[in-house]
Amino acid sequence: MMFVRMNLRSRSLTFPLILITILIFTSGFRGLHAPLIQTQYTAKLDQFDLLTENDGWISMGKRIFWTQNTGQAWVEITPALSSEDSILDVFFLDNDEGWILSRSIQAGRLNYSLMHTTDRGSTWIEQDLSLFVSDDLAARAERANMGWLDSKTGWIAFKHLTSANFS
Repeated sequence: MMFVRMNLRSRSLTFPLILITILIFTSGFRGLHAPLIQTQYTAKLDQFDLLTENDGWISMGKRIFWTQNTGQAWVEITPALSSEDSILDVFFLDNDEGWILSRSIQAGRLNYSLMHTTDRGSTWIEQDLSLFVSDDLAARAERANMGWLDSKTGWIAFKHLTSANFS
């Protein structure tokens, strides 16, 4: 427990100085104040994971960032994506190995692909996934999630689009 000893005389002198300072800056005195110009950038945080005490990643839209110092600095590790690509899910097994599940529309057809890295996102290898037959309504998933037990065993789950009556 901490006790604070106060000297009432010093307190009585400090209070008027603080009050005068507040009155000067809250009254109509604006000579020292320059107008503030703020720019605002809004990004939606889709996913994140902290893999160790210091290392982790975040996914925002079509961009993925990595930190090695608890968020003090971030490095973008996003693979090359086309304008039609969207990231559905991100999963890192450890500090080096991770996957991205993406979806694109090419010639009116939905395509899914899995991107894999073993060097913390410095390089990515893309593999097309033939999950659905052409024009299959099941291919129009609302969202998808994946998980990995090790580097060779993983799963992907799709939530199909439904009406409000079945959600």
